[in-house]
This record gives sequence, structure tokens and C-alpha cells, in this order.
Amino acid sequence: AAASSSAPAEPSRAELVRTVFDALVPSGGSGGGVGEKEMWRFAVFTGFDGTESEWAEEFQMICKDAGGVAALDFPTFARLVDDEGEGGCFSETAELRSMAAQLTGRP
Repeated sequence: AAASSSAPAEPSRAELVRTVFDALVPSGGSGGGVGEKEMWRFAVFTGFDGTESEWAEEFQMICKDAGGVAALDFPTFARLVDDEGEGGCFSETAELRSMAAQLTGRP
């Protein structure tokens, strides 16, 4: 049986990752990438409890691992969000849904 079409479909994980990324990118900002300050918001939301200076060091390592970039493009951000290893920033789909709602002001 088909689900009732009255309720909007839940966004896919990929859609949520894109929504969060787009919400983090500063308007008119760093060439469509997410910089240190924007990723700090993401990191704190996902449980990073270090200081801003500790985050600055962490972000530099992330950028170095991404090929020496200054800001993260969408493919790099998506890889980080899906990476459950030491160098990743894995986020559960529920976390992404909550973050997307908070960042966009939409449920």
C-alpha cells in the first residue's frame, strides 16, 4: 500500500547533507565553500567540545587532508559527514535532519 501523500516525504540523507551545506555557506562567501567559522557551527552541533582555537587546528588538518584547500566544497563536506573514521565528522541522519531544521528555520 502506498503511503498517504498528504504528509511530505522525509528528505533523503543526501538531500539533508546538501541542505545543511547550503545553509552553512555564507551568502556571497568563500566561493561556494564552507570555511572555518561556518564549520565551527557544524562541529559544535555534532558534539565538538573543544575551544575555537582547537577547532582552528582541527579545521586546518581537515583542509590539509582535503588537498590544502581553504574552504570545503560540497563533495568534501559530504565525504566528511559520511566518514565514521578518525578524520571524519560523521553525522547520523537524525542529527542532519535536526541541524537542517535549525539552520533553515524550517521543520
